[in-house]
Amino acid sequence: MKMSVWEFLSWVFAILALVLVLWRAFGNSPSEWAVAAAVISVLVAKVVGLSERVVGLEAGMKHGFYNVKKDMNLINMKIEGMGNKVDLIGEKLEVKI
Repeated sequence: MKMSVWEFLSWVFAILALVLVLWRAFGNSPSEWAVAAAVISVLVAKVVGLSERVVGLEAGMKHGFYNVKKDMNLINMKIEGMGNKVDLIGEKLEVKI
């Protein structure tokens, strides 16, 4: 499976956020704003990556439903054609349906 740019960035930001959180917890070096910015960057990258995947999923579903509609129309045409043939057979046999 191919990784998108946003998925890659979310992993990079996640690692950066983890490093900053651990550094803050044990070394007390980065500010709270730096840690918060890193965590927010992870969240933004994840949301954008998920929305990108949802758009692709919607396009695939639309294409799939179009194919189902086309198949259903073909089945309806075959059923209508069979009804006409049954009527013709009934007329030849002089059976009233």
